[in-house]
Formats: sequence, C-alpha cells, structure tokens
Amino acid sequence: MSSQEVKGTLAKLLATENLIVEHRVVETASFDVDRRVLVLPIWDVTDRVYNMLVGHEVGHALYTPNTDWGDLSVPKSYINITEDARIEKLMKRKFPGLAKDFFKGYEELNEDDFFSVRDTEVEKLLLIDRINLYFKIGAHHMIPFNDAEIVLRDATGAAETFEEALSAAKAIYEYAQEQKEAEEQVSALAGETETMDINVDGSSGDSSGENRSEEGQETNNESKGQSQEDPEEGEGTDSETSEVGKSGGTEAGDLEARTDDALAQALKDKAQMSEQDRPKYLEIDNVDLKHHIVSPEEINKVSHETWNHPQYTDPNYEFHRDLDWSYVDSEYRKFKKECSREVNYLAKEFEMKKAATAFSRESIAKTGVIDTKKLFSYRYNEDLFKKVVVRPDGKNHGMIFLLDWSGSMAEVIHDTYKQLLSLCLFCRKSGIPFDVYAFVQDGQWVKPKETKDEWTGRPGTFHVPEYFYLLNFLNGKLNNQKFDQYARDLWRVTFMYHHRYSSRYRNPWSANTEPMPNVPDAFPSHLQLGGTPLNEAIACLQTLIPEFQAKSKVEKVHVAILSDGEAAYSAEWRESEWQGRKDINRSCIRYNTHLRDRRNGRTYAPTQHGGQGGCTTTNQLLRYLKGRFPQCNFLGFRIASNREVTRYLENEFYPKYNIIEKHKKTWSKNKSFGAPMMGYQELYFLNNKNLNTEVEFDPKSDSKADIKRAFTKSLKGKANNKKILSSFILQIA
Repeated sequence: MSSQEVKGTLAKLLATENLIVEHRVVETASFDVDRRVLVLPIWDVTDRVYNMLVGHEVGHALYTPNTDWGDLSVPKSYINITEDARIEKLMKRKFPGLAKDFFKGYEELNEDDFFSVRDTEVEKLLLIDRINLYFKIGAHHMIPFNDAEIVLRDATGAAETFEEALSAAKAIYEYAQEQKEAEEQVSALAGETETMDINVDGSSGDSSGENRSEEGQETNNESKGQSQEDPEEGEGTDSETSEVGKSGGTEAGDLEARTDDALAQALKDKAQMSEQDRPKYLEIDNVDLKHHIVSPEEINKVSHETWNHPQYTDPNYEFHRDLDWSYVDSEYRKFKKECSREVNYLAKEFEMKKAATAFSRESIAKTGVIDTKKLFSYRYNEDLFKKVVVRPDGKNHGMIFLLDWSGSMAEVIHDTYKQLLSLCLFCRKSGIPFDVYAFVQDGQWVKPKETKDEWTGRPGTFHVPEYFYLLNFLNGKLNNQKFDQYARDLWRVTFMYHHRYSSRYRNPWSANTEPMPNVPDAFPSHLQLGGTPLNEAIACLQTLIPEFQAKSKVEKVHVAILSDGEAAYSAEWRESEWQGRKDINRSCIRYNTHLRDRRNGRTYAPTQHGGQGGCTTTNQLLRYLKGRFPQCNFLGFRIASNREVTRYLENEFYPKYNIIEKHKKTWSKNKSFGAPMMGYQELYFLNNKNLNTEVEFDPKSDSKADIKRAFTKSLKGKANNKKILSSFILQIA
C-alpha cells in the first residue's frame, strides 16, 4: 500500500466515514461538503507533519460548517486562526493520539521557519499573530500578552462552536483596530509637537511642514495600498492550506495576520506540482451487457453455418472438403468418461467442505422442555432439559468462468478448455449455477451503431471498446442435450487449434511422433482468436456479478479466470480540446492512475511491483472488485513456463526470498502451485508442458521394479492433480 493510500485511509478513520480522499496537484487542501470529497495536496514533508496536516483537514471537514463568509466584517485570516485553534482542540479531544502529531508537527514547521518569525521580535507582532503562534507552537516559545490580550487569547481557546470562534475573531480585530487608532493619534500628536517646536525656533516651516506632511501622507497611502494588494494575491488561502469551501471576509490592510499567510505560502511551496507525480483518478461505469454478451445459441448457430457451407457439404463445390469429426468426437467422449472420476472427486470434496463448515457453525440450545428420559437422574444431574442443534443455513454458490480467447492461447487453448470443461461438469453435478464467458476483441461481432453518444463514455471512466465481446459459451441453464452439443462443438474448435498450433503432431517424419489424426481445418470466422482484453472483462464483472446473482438467486459468486499471461494495455475516456472544439476520446491509462469507487469511498493505487501496464491495472481491478463484492472470490488459472513463474514470483514477493524459494520448490516438484498474488485470492499456476500429460499405470516390463515405479508415478501424478483441485474446492466451499 502506498503512502498516499495510507494517509487517505487515515483521513477516513479520523472522519469516521467513507470520505472520498483524493491526492492532487493543488496548492491547498479543500473539502467538498456536499460530495464529501477531501482533496489533499501531495506534500513533500515528513510523516509526522503529514499526519498533522491530514488531522487538521479532517477537523475542518468534521467541524467547520458550510457557511458563506462573504458577509462577515472580519478578515478571513482572523477567522482562519480562531477556527484552526477550535477544530484542532476538538480533534485532539476526539483522538488523543493526535496531540503528539500536532506537537511534533508544528515543532518541525517552526524549526524550518514556516511562520517567518525567525528574525522578528515576537512581542512586536500583532495580537492575532501571537495568538496563532500560541496555539500552534506556544509550547516551544514564551509568547507575551498583556492583561487585555490574555482575555482575548483565552476566548479563542475556549471556543466550542464556529459562532464562538467567529466572535473571538471579531473581538481580536476590534482590539487591533483600537490599538491602531491609538498609535495613529499618538503619532499625530507627536507630529504637531514637532511642528510647534520648529515654529518657535523662528524658521518658516509652515510650507515645508505641509509638504512634509503631504509627502508622509502620500507615503503612508502608498504603503497602505501596497499592504492592501498583498491580501488579494493570497486571497483564498487558509492556514495549513485548508480551504473549507469558503471565501470572503473583509480586507485587513496592515492589520492582516502575517503568520497565517506565511504558513499557507510555505505549505504551498511544499506541495508537489509535478505532473509526473500527479495521481489520476479513474472510475468504472456499468456497461451495456446486451451489446457485449453473445448468447450460446448465437455462437452455436454461427459454427454450424460455417460447417454447413457448400464447401463442406456439396461434393460438386469447387473447393470441397469433407468434414470428418469421428476422431475428434471420439476424443470428446473419451475425455468425458475419464473426467468423471475427477468430477466425482471434486463433488465429494465440495460436499465434505460444506458439511465441515456447517458443522463448525452448529450450536446447541436448550428448549426449556423437560426431557423425561433424564428425570431419573435428577438427584445428581441438573441438565434435565431437551436440547436442539441449531445449524445455520449455508450460502448459495455460483461460478463465473472467464476464458482467455487470445492468439497467444492457440497452443494451449484445448488443454485449457479441458480444465474448464471438467469444472463445468463439476458445477452441473453439484447443482452450482455457472456461466462461461470467453473474452475477445473481434470486429466480426460488431453491431451497427445507432448514435455516437451510445458508444461514448463519461470522461475519467474506464474504456470498454465497442468491439469487445464476452462469448457466453456455456451456462448452467442449458439442458443436458444442448449442453453436450455446445460443449462438443467447442471441443471441435479448440481441438482444431490444438492440432494446427500444438507441437504434439509436428515433425511427422520423426519415428517418435504420433501418426497424424484426421482432424478437419474449418474454423468458424466468428471464433477466431484475438487480443487479450482481460482488464475489460474484469471491469464488466461490476455489472455482470449483480445480474448473475439476481438471475441465479445466489449469495456468493466465485470468479475463475483462465489465461496464459498479462492483459493488453487498457484505456480511459478523456475529454480533449482542439481548436476550440471539445471531444471525448479514448486514451491510454496514464502512470500513477488510481481506481476510485464512489460507493464505498475507496481508492486503489497501482502496485509498486508486479509488472507494468496491463498487469498493474489487472491487480487494481481485482482489488477494486473485491472491495465492492467482499462475498466473492476471484481465482486465477495461469498457464506458464518455468521462466514466467520465476518472473511472476519475483515481481510479486520481492524481496521475500523465502516465500519465492518455497513456491519454486513446489513448482519444481508438482509442476503446479497456488498462491494469493496479483490481486487474486488464489492464483493457480499450471505448467504449459504438463497440461496434456496423462499419468496412467503403464509399466515398461513385468518386473517388480518397473511395476513399482509405474505405480508410484501414477499415484504421484494423481496426488499432484488432487492438490490443486482440493485447494480450488477449499476456496469456493
């Protein structure tokens, strides 16, 4: 978790509500009372000072009312100081632990001369400045006050409401005006006395005195004008850069509080204004699933339209080719038969885990009815009442599978589909509702546009392109006949990819190569492999999960994502202007982009490890969805090589070498392992060379040694496979 995330969480905890905390390139902090958005600058200060500043801004958010200061006859700097003293007192009262942060934080600011008083005699400062220093750094300095000023200082410290703080500010300002008028009267009397002394000496000083007086008046007016311009330059700044959404107040001229402006300006200088470090905030809107989801019936229809083309059915067609599915379909039936053992194992494990969870929640309660079978023991047994076992109902489960339908999956798409199909058969046997979606970017499914606005998103939101589709291959509502037909047709498609791109049947001249089977080469045009829009598929889950829950009446949804690598770079909707014309276009997601969920007020910063680009965004999206749907589990199945596993582990767990080595040993031994990483509750890695390895009992000879070796290998392979399955069941049971 980044430092900014930690400070944002601190602000929410202090405010005791889900504020939306944003770190932006701004000079001053601000709080939107209506939208409950707290904007904090990116201060380049120590953690102690940062905590103090966050506590101060939260104090304004909690205690400063949404009042217009425009009609007040008090300088804004005066209200800032008395209000700061009030809200900091209330924050330290509510959170005593903040007192040390305020004490140490202001000590550090004072050492760096943030108040610009290092070369100034404190007793010569205005009363409002001395009061400001008293409540901020008074523990480090002896701030002088006379008897009349002590009353005003204590009134500031005693303020409990904003009205009382305002009254204290008015009283201090009136006192400052009275002091100024008194000084001007003394200066005027002193000037008259000096003029009289000159006249007594006999010099003709009337005209020169008048000139001197006029020059002094002009100089005084110029200085006043200059002092009145300074507040205009700093207008809108609060102490500690806390803009609580107010403006106004009167101009104080040379009575302006200089320490308030000095602190505000010093903190502005500490705010990072580099665009490179500026966090960007991105939101995810719901998508129109009707446009992006393709039904199983439509997918199957397109497949058969291809295979029923005259090219494959009419012998007189110029480029006729026969489609002989006998070998492919026999392999499908063989797989279903062999898969039944694995499915039964999954179902048994699932029921056992559910029963164990239900048993752990059981409780025994007395009914209040006497058990007549225990009456005989009343002399020595006090427990004579009947008992009842209270067993809370378990939650309903549902599964959503996301299958990577990208070009890089060509060599392993069939083996991945076999893993997926076995999980679907398990769901059908256990009565678990499920949906299978293949995510792909394919222009052939594009539907005609109606209006441009229909495909234009809101600026600052995640971009889901119009040519992105979720192909709903299978689901739990299909009857047995349709499910078997759709699953078989998908088997044909994946088998063709496997036959064309897998290395199993390459080099037919080698003596060790299996004979080439009769596999057609007729890919439906709408089932071509494409890009890897993994992030777009995950973003669609925000809309898909609630709809799946409503449709299936389930309480817990588990999402399993089957892929072989990182997502492609994603984009966002951004408003741009060119030659006076504004337009909304897609743009790549920038560095340091935070995902924001306005519903729960959380933000999700990019990880500092785990890769760049699409991989980082995937991590953010998974954490975002887990925060929005805490009852859901997000599981990943990643097909990888030895080198890729090493890279994933080092990116995720660096510098925890003990964890890295532990998973490497498991991978080397079992060719698979699972771990919570990259945003998944559990990410299972499967070796791309071992997916199609059948571990059967096949001894080389009849000798005892070969039989023992083959039997041990068979049991080991089955045990390794069951470890992954057991871990998967543990996550969803």
